Amino acid sequence: MCIFSNTLKVRRLWRISLDLGIPYVRGKFKPRRGGLKKALNYLGVEPKESVMIGDRLLTDILGGNRVGMWTILVKPLEGGVGIMTKLFYYLERFLLRLAIREHIEAYFRQNI
Repeated sequence: MCIFSNTLKVRRLWRISLDLGIPYVRGKFKPRRGGLKKALNYLGVEPKESVMIGDRLLTDILGGNRVGMWTILVKPLEGGVGIMTKLFYYLERFLLRLAIREHIEAYFRQNI
């Protein structure tokens, strides 16, 4: 297990890593593949053997999918986020609703 983060708050990341007893790998510019590949190499695992758990559709989930990892989208924590993050959450929720609607429609097209 490993924490992969693109945070600028390195001290906070270090404290969380220390508290959990889990190593961390910092990567820049999620959803680019480089940082995630660095984390996978550090752990010595293949993407198909790994899971990316994150609260951001356009960074965590997209990044994990681009490398070939399994991905799990979780609900973001409340509070303490800036205006740009809130705008991205709204955009991500909209895109997620579209994807779910398309998935449901495709299911019914195939099964009717």
